[in-house]
Parts: sequence; structure tokens; C-alpha cells
Amino acid sequence: MNLDNLDRLIASLKDGTVYGMDVKFQMDVFVRFFEPCGTAACLAGHCALLGRMEDYDYGAVFDFASRWLDIPYAIAKPMFLEPGGLKYHEITPAIAVKMLENFRATNKVEWSH
Repeated sequence: MNLDNLDRLIASLKDGTVYGMDVKFQMDVFVRFFEPCGTAACLAGHCALLGRMEDYDYGAVFDFASRWLDIPYAIAKPMFLEPGGLKYHEITPAIAVKMLENFRATNKVEWSH
């Protein structure tokens, strides 16, 4: 796991910015590019923006984010695609930060309110 990049992701979710630009976190939205509206959408999308990914499509964003965080598919899938018993629209930045901070400490992805 790349702890530096994980810390960048956590900080971005906490302050709502990516490289000084306000961004909106929404796990239930897929965004193809970084527009002036500032939508980063899901966790993988935040990783793509923070890692300065250039070519966006669904599979590529997932793969890029997994490599950027240096996590295997078995970790990336529940982190990016399977939020436990939560619905995507229920996940706030605070819930995502809680999961990521717990992941940093335990190496386990556990989503909860």
C-alpha cells in the first residue's frame, strides 16, 4: 500500500479539494474528466485526479486507482465498488475517510456509517 498516496486521498476528502480546486465527492457518479465544475465523484475518481491520470474510462480509472494506491484487486474491489451494506448515495466524505483511516490501520476495507 502506498501510504503517501493514501494520505493524499484522505486529506483531499477531508478538505474537499484536489490541487486547490473544490471537488464534489459522490460514490454514485462516474465522471470521465476533471471539469471546471470540480466533480471528482468516487474514490477511484479522486485517485485518478490526485495521480493526474490522463485518459479516463471506467476500467482504466479503477486500474489506475489500484496502482496509485498500490493495492491488489481483492482490496480495490470492496474499496471502490462494494461499499458493504451501504448504498452508494449514502456514502459521505466522512464515511469514506473513516473507511480509509481504518484501512490504513488494519489493511481491511470495512464500510460503516
